[in-house]
Parts: sequence; structure tokens; C-alpha cells
Amino acid sequence: MTQHTDLPSDLLPPAVRQFLGAHIVRDADTASSFLAEDAVIVDQDETFRGREETDAFLRDAGSEFEYTTERIGAHRVDDTHWVVTVRLEGTFPGGVAELDYRFALRDDLIAELVIANHPVCRNLHHLNLQWREKCLAQIAIVSTVAGHWSRAVRRARARPS
Repeated sequence: MTQHTDLPSDLLPPAVRQFLGAHIVRDADTASSFLAEDAVIVDQDETFRGREETDAFLRDAGSEFEYTTERIGAHRVDDTHWVVTVRLEGTFPGGVAELDYRFALRDDLIAELVIANHPVCRNLHHLNLQWREKCLAQIAIVSTVAGHWSRAVRRARARPS
């Protein structure tokens, strides 16, 4: 069962916590040490496989930009799958991005890392904070209404004619 609680960093698995710590300060060698030999990293639909490609990705990704990284959320999916959401702000196109780092672990190492836009915020990165918060509130309202509507439809269909 998915747990959507925001976890403090110290409750993340050591490989995830230490990888992120190294990755955030752009220490590619240390970050790589937490990857399995056959690890796969997928970043925005580009795939890097094995030690040589993942090392190059960690060394070069985003190096042309200046940016800050802040962890804004984390949750455990199951014993081997974890998601950490980070917010980047910097000189890259759009200036702000919220990304999910989806980790799959094997033998206490990262076997797979998928980096993708955070689903709720996929199309909101260009908005200022005030408008973004309004949009997120509207998304929450629409989701609640859709859930109520869906349950009402199921109840209506379940009634005998």
C-alpha cells in the first residue's frame, strides 16, 4: 500500500539520502557510489545504463546552469521504492522546476532512478507563487468533486432498474 506521508530525510534509506546529499552538491563520484553496477537512470525520457553512462550523466547533467535544489517532499511506495520531490530554481529555461526522483533499490543500492516532472506541477512551473498556489487549490477542489461524482455514478449504476 502506498504511503503518501512526507518523510524527514533521516527516514529515507541510506542510499537514497546519501545519493541526494552528494547529487545536490554536484559530487558525482560520491553519488555514483550509491548506484548498482547495472543501474539505470531515466531523466526526462533519456535513458542512461550502466556505470559509464550513469557516471557521465551525474557529472554533466545541468552543469551549464546555476541552480539551487530544495527537497520538498518524500514518501515510501514500498520497501524498495521511494519518491523524493525536489524544487530547482535557477538559470535554466523556465527558472523553476519540481521534479520527482523515483528510486528503486536492490541490495541497498539504487538500481533505477527515474527523474520526471512532479505530476501536479507539470504545467504550473511558469506561474508565480501566488497563482501557483491558487492553481494547486483548484486542482484539489476538482479532484474532490471528481471523486464525489465518480462515487455517485457508481451508486446510480448499482441501483436496480
